[in-house]
Amino acid sequence: MSDEEGNGERAVELLQQVGLKEYESKAFVTLTGAPEGTARSVSDQSGIPRPRVYDAMRVLESKGLVETQHTTPQKFRAVSIEEAVAILRRQYEARFTDLDDALKQIERDQRPSDQPSEEVWSLSGSEAVTSRMLRVFDNADSELVLLFGDDSLLTPDLFESLRDAVERDMDVTIGVLDDKSRKRIEQSLPGATVFASGLDWLTVQGDDKTQVGRFLLADGNVLLVSSLGPHRSPAVESAVWAEGVGNGLVVIARRLLRAGLGDKK
Repeated sequence: MSDEEGNGERAVELLQQVGLKEYESKAFVTLTGAPEGTARSVSDQSGIPRPRVYDAMRVLESKGLVETQHTTPQKFRAVSIEEAVAILRRQYEARFTDLDDALKQIERDQRPSDQPSEEVWSLSGSEAVTSRMLRVFDNADSELVLLFGDDSLLTPDLFESLRDAVERDMDVTIGVLDDKSRKRIEQSLPGATVFASGLDWLTVQGDDKTQVGRFLLADGNVLLVSSLGPHRSPAVESAVWAEGVGNGLVVIARRLLRAGLGDKK
């Protein structure tokens, strides 16, 4: 398969992911490679049955992605790539807005307002753990305490969110395993308190091949603790999280941190 064919297939796949159907995607990709086209030329190049080309063009035109010249035969041309991407982005983002509204309405209608404070939930995979941490950062009001057993888990997205937290005058404390990491984070996050001592318990201990990956306590009432398996792979990162001032796990974590970090803040 040539690079051109590979790029075309990838483009068709991505267009379907943002809402177009297969024939619509293939027709649009075919038109982007030519100044214009007829139903016959698009059919010949894309393999779409000719009657279905007209159906695809009507949909693409209604979405603002294709222009039609009503000659005999009809001619079609794709709008510019920049315009097409902008149109699809707006439509795709609008779907997320509608989805957010619909799910929030379901939540308001069905979820009880008071959640039991003793609940503990689990997450799997670094992407899910990072996503939850970002949400906690955004919702926190005054204080974030984070410990990292592997500083590669302090991702660029987390860095940016922590920078925003510092700019909102939140009290941000970060613990890492070595001075090299401490200096790097201090330079990147001025205003945060960063230390690299007393965290040996985060690493592998004895015969236990599991180490603590990330530890987060937000506002003293939201706790997230992740662990890494023997291969330290993000794919095997797992976490538990709990919330509520009276949650037993949160209470223990809050007391341990206050006792252990008192001289570092």
